[in-house]
Amino acid sequence: MQMKVAVITGATRGIGRALAQAWHARGHAVVVSSSEATEAVRVAADLGGVRHGVMGIGCDVTQSDDHIRLWEGAVEFFGRVDVWVNNAGWALTGTDLAHQSEDELRRMVDVNLIGTMLGARAAMAGMRAQGGGAIYNMLGAGADGKVVPRMTAYATTKAAVTYLTHALAAEAEAAGSGVIVGGISPGLVITEGFRREHAKLTEAERAMREPWVNTIADTPKTIGKWAARAIDENTANDRIFTWLTAEKIRRRKAGPARRIL
Repeated sequence: MQMKVAVITGATRGIGRALAQAWHARGHAVVVSSSEATEAVRVAADLGGVRHGVMGIGCDVTQSDDHIRLWEGAVEFFGRVDVWVNNAGWALTGTDLAHQSEDELRRMVDVNLIGTMLGARAAMAGMRAQGGGAIYNMLGAGADGKVVPRMTAYATTKAAVTYLTHALAAEAEAAGSGVIVGGISPGLVITEGFRREHAKLTEAERAMREPWVNTIADTPKTIGKWAARAIDENTANDRIFTWLTAEKIRRRKAGPARRIL
């Protein structure tokens, strides 16, 4: 099996870190990226370090120059980038749009949408020049266009990322670039951020929430392994990989109780 090089933004915690670990476990190289450069280097060392094909590079995804430096740093060390995953995101959920500040709204748009666009732009330019590659965008609640209560701002950004993914795939195909573009839809994942938000709820709110969370949620490790395999094996353009399907939810509801949270 030929080693592939993946760059993953937002890879020091949650889904990103689990994906980086799973990708490396499949025998590939990975660049761990984070807005905190020292944290990216530390996590890369934890996952094996440069001697074993894991390096860390800082990248503020809202800054175009940071994406270019991330691409150039990965190529300088590994020679090429085969996969680029726009995973970095920021979510402020559990409240209505009317109760969110302008700064909070702008940050979600800047990180989730503009950050993904800038990352895809840098990766697309580099991959066209090298003759191919694959770009994947991390989706989330709202990506399918359905209304998600108390997640309006976040879900709006993810709905936009879905459109972006399809549009980029069409651009790549029309240009004959050899680049494929896809999306990863992980469902509800129990990340550190989710646990912090859940802990802020009242006891009654947690009691109401936990049954359905335990039914549909999964751990970052589970999602990381699934996503790494999907990305590694896929050769099709414009494909959205969805973990939490309606059929999976139906089976879980009919099966034994699960305890995730």
